[in-house]
Amino acid sequence: MTVAFVTGGGRGVGRVIAESLAAEDFAVCVAARTTVEVEETATAIEGAGGRALALTVDATDGAAVESALATAERRLGAIDVLVNNAGSARAIGPVWEVDPEEWWQDVESSLRSAFLCSRAVLPRMLERGTGRILNVSSYVALRPTPYISGYAAAKAALLSLTEALAASVGDTDVRVFAVTPGRFHSELMRHLMDSEAGKRWLPGIGEGGRWVEPERVAQFIVFLATGKGDELHGRFLHALDDLDELVERADEIVRDDLFTPRLRR
Repeated sequence: MTVAFVTGGGRGVGRVIAESLAAEDFAVCVAARTTVEVEETATAIEGAGGRALALTVDATDGAAVESALATAERRLGAIDVLVNNAGSARAIGPVWEVDPEEWWQDVESSLRSAFLCSRAVLPRMLERGTGRILNVSSYVALRPTPYISGYAAAKAALLSLTEALAASVGDTDVRVFAVTPGRFHSELMRHLMDSEAGKRWLPGIGEGGRWVEPERVAQFIVFLATGKGDELHGRFLHALDDLDELVERADEIVRDDLFTPRLRR
């Protein structure tokens, strides 16, 4: 059975990802900080006939990550797909007003967690000669985002980490992607829209544009996790992209260095 490890898997996008992979016969380790949420997600997966393991883990803690991955491999098998989905956006407001600790926690929850989990699984993937890593980023990484700067900085750095990892394993069959679910109804978005700081500094963040349906996110993740998009290795992809079309254009995308953050001069 193919095995996936999903951080931040207890709710929102992470839960959709975990459940969508389980529906495609992945055994899924649901990892997050909140015990009740990972257990609810794992129970839902098992109730639908899937196989899941709930683990309470702080993905910014290196020792905890190593322990969780060891447990997952012992209980489920070798990790074939890692989804680095953990993240937070708690520091809302101008840089000179937000709490420095909250700001740095936003960076670490997305970036440090992805680094630690990737660092832990890659030697095993390289030894087996196969594996896929999906790093969940955001379009805030590509445009000025003054009032959630910690989250935006982390997601921008995650794009750089994705490209570094992809280049590092380019001559192997391990594949790395950066992905974004787009505008999605989640705890994070509700916090940005409904918190006192969010209402003050991010008015209208929930207005305009298309909200992405859970089914679309599920199809997107499954497409990449099952290897159908391997030609798009190292690219930053959106849940609303037509991945079949992009695969057909893979040679052009690689030649022209598309779907990457680049300075155009």
